[in-house]
Amino acid sequence: RYEYDFLKPYGVSWVVWDDEKPFNYNPNIHLNKPYCWYEKGKNCLREFIHFATNPPEGCVYVPIGFNNSKFDNILVCAEARRMGLIRSIFFVGNSILTHELEDTCKSWDACRFLVGSLDSCCKAYKTNPRKEKDLIDHYEVQCYWEDKGWKGLEKLLEDKPDLVKYNKLDCLCLLDLVLKMRKSYLEMFDEDVFNSLTISSYGYKILNETWSGLKQFKDDLNGM
Repeated sequence: RYEYDFLKPYGVSWVVWDDEKPFNYNPNIHLNKPYCWYEKGKNCLREFIHFATNPPEGCVYVPIGFNNSKFDNILVCAEARRMGLIRSIFFVGNSILTHELEDTCKSWDACRFLVGSLDSCCKAYKTNPRKEKDLIDHYEVQCYWEDKGWKGLEKLLEDKPDLVKYNKLDCLCLLDLVLKMRKSYLEMFDEDVFNSLTISSYGYKILNETWSGLKQFKDDLNGM
């Protein structure tokens, strides 16, 4: 209440996946490293940024989130700026539509292609796992922060592993959602959503190729 940085991330989770491979959720495997990662505490975002900007040789990470353009990207960019690792930021209105950290690809927001919350989208696409919002009480977390500070909050995370599981499941259900959504769009329009930042630019690209005759030309070339 006495600082300008009102939003303070106390835990961060991320999943690493090859987007060309299918995903079949196994809780005994995918909730742990090297698939699902978790960091807690005051410098948790710094650990995530360090991970993203130091990929294995021959690998480049694409940071993907849900509604991250209006939320997570702001926190990540603020921390990455302090670390001197911001390459570019693209603002649209009150959101950071995409950003680029050193040695990563531009971030991508799945929310820009879907309607509804992460919970409702996961239900619509029948993701496995599903989002489990009952695992966390945000009011309890806020009270711990107000009353006991960082040490108390970290102790709460240690005492209640469901809080960590909640964070990890958000990433894992998003992974399944993105892969299923990407596949469905590709089947309908023969165009990869990863090549566009919003549904508007995605639709414009498809219509432009159709109206200009470019799509027909490409289809003709495929038979040659």
